[in-house]
Amino acid sequence: MEEVKPEKEEERSGIIIYPNPVHSILNIEYPIMNNECRSILEIFDIYGRKVKEIKVHREQNEVTVNVSKWNKGIYIAVLWQKGKLIAKEKFMIIR
Repeated sequence: MEEVKPEKEEERSGIIIYPNPVHSILNIEYPIMNNECRSILEIFDIYGRKVKEIKVHREQNEVTVNVSKWNKGIYIAVLWQKGKLIAKEKFMIIR
């Protein structure tokens, strides 16, 4: 019987967020999607309120977000393409 290796966290989610937890500048990396359509990266607070929406350019695979004025707490970054959920990942803002 062949051993199955667990996937790395970033391979499961498709999004890499660092540093996590974050104080001020957040980096979000994601796979480059189908070049024929744009993707949208949304960030929600723990209560489900959208706090940021970023239209992702076709060749872009990373964005930087200044969260220094956001409330501390847990947030979720969600990547969409053609209305379909591609990936999501949690992060925490601390002070």
